[in-house]
Amino acid sequence: QYYPKAGIAYNISEESYFPEFLRSAVSTLKIRSSWGQTGNFPPPFTRDRTYAANSYLDQSGLGFSNPGNDDLKPEKTTSIDAGFDMGLFEDRVSIEFNYFSQLTKEALFLVPSDPASGFGLQYRNVGEISNKGIELSIYAQFLQSENLTANARFSFSTLTNKVESLGGSAPFSLASFTFLPRRVEEGHPLGVFRVNVPVQNADGTYSGVYETKLIGTPMPKQSGSFSLNLTLFKDIYISGLMEFAFG
Repeated sequence: QYYPKAGIAYNISEESYFPEFLRSAVSTLKIRSSWGQTGNFPPPFTRDRTYAANSYLDQSGLGFSNPGNDDLKPEKTTSIDAGFDMGLFEDRVSIEFNYFSQLTKEALFLVPSDPASGFGLQYRNVGEISNKGIELSIYAQFLQSENLTANARFSFSTLTNKVESLGGSAPFSLASFTFLPRRVEEGHPLGVFRVNVPVQNADGTYSGVYETKLIGTPMPKQSGSFSLNLTLFKDIYISGLMEFAFG
């Protein structure tokens, strides 16, 4: 397997044409972009079919241990990133912004086989999964004196995850709670929850009829953190961190 990568960065603030009136505020400005691929290999020997001896009522027989799959191959993720790095006020404030778009093909899953085959769960390359979002980070050293230094950092990111295709395979469940299965379904986030919602009758009562729905996502759509660091008298260091996630 080969995984090519390429990237380019351009430091605009070092060019002679960069406006002088901006230099007092914008100390550095760099734009960057990259493209690359990475992969995830299936567990060793899962291509091979193996057998196991089973006993029942003092009799022994052969059964499948690993079903095997001659067509099994690594999944491959292609990623495109673009963003910029900016330093303000002699780099006392730093801003990093990044947009990413990833597409995983031949995604690896343990997929249930036809019960009549006796194979059970089997590793297969199933469909395509996309991930898109932004990442923002702001660092600021807002106070510096002989006996006190203070800086803060704020980060925020978004994630949109979607199963683009199952390649013709039927939807299936991932390992999860029996009462709240996480599903792999086209057009939904990976691991979307399948729930039974009671159907209300016209008179406001319930008669035990349920409607199956796919809702939510196991991965937050927005997340981030905020940290504050203080140094007192050059010897006392105090730090605090808050993390958050939504969606």
